[in-house]
Amino acid sequence: MTIETYENKYLPNEEIAKIERMISEDEKDMRLKGHFIQFSGLIYKNFKKETNMISEVPKNFQEWFKFIAIDPGIDNPCAATWIGMNRDMRFPQYCIYDDYYESDKTIEENVSNIVQINGGDKIQAIILDPWAGRQRTAINGLTTYDEFNKAFRKHSNNKLWLKRINTYDKFAQISKIRQLLNFNDIYGKTALTITENCYAVIKEICRYRYQTQRDKNKNLSEKPQKVFDHTMNCIESFFSINP
Repeated sequence: MTIETYENKYLPNEEIAKIERMISEDEKDMRLKGHFIQFSGLIYKNFKKETNMISEVPKNFQEWFKFIAIDPGIDNPCAATWIGMNRDMRFPQYCIYDDYYESDKTIEENVSNIVQINGGDKIQAIILDPWAGRQRTAINGLTTYDEFNKAFRKHSNNKLWLKRINTYDKFAQISKIRQLLNFNDIYGKTALTITENCYAVIKEICRYRYQTQRDKNKNLSEKPQKVFDHTMNCIESFFSINP
């Protein structure tokens, strides 16, 4: 027997409506309808185009801090995301306002393209996926981090360089991003938005899933699949610096 939240006569309808706006459809089934569900499949189920996608950047966006996060994709596509962060510590907001996604390019080509897309925007830091950044190239033995850093300094006249990440907790970053995607009823908006021109980000966030196999205790895996994850790696790497 299950009892729905809607049957709770002590909970006002406006409070239930507030809860509905802040949680995903699966969470509604569990928390409001009392259904037992297994959270698996899509990682960012609470991403909603109605609240998380915007047609243009927020007002006063020129005053926001700007960052670039990169998944180098040595054997896969190279991806980059541009992320803005406002200066209001009462309600920190983040806006993903551009992306880059290319296959079969050298580090030099990718960096040159990213610098060109960025134009003259002031960037606080460039973050490289820390796991990929530790890999060494076969040509000269330098790490991917060192190769990208050298290329950025060259193509930007020493105006852009990488920020080194020493710790990286993927599960913590996923949890933070989920929280930011939720609708904040106090401020009447979400803390994380994506502009409509970010086609790669939008495509991947709607397809980013957990692995389906179970561990030795028959629990579903909490590791993301290694597919549709390149821009997601970028965003998760950005939040590893805990801005």
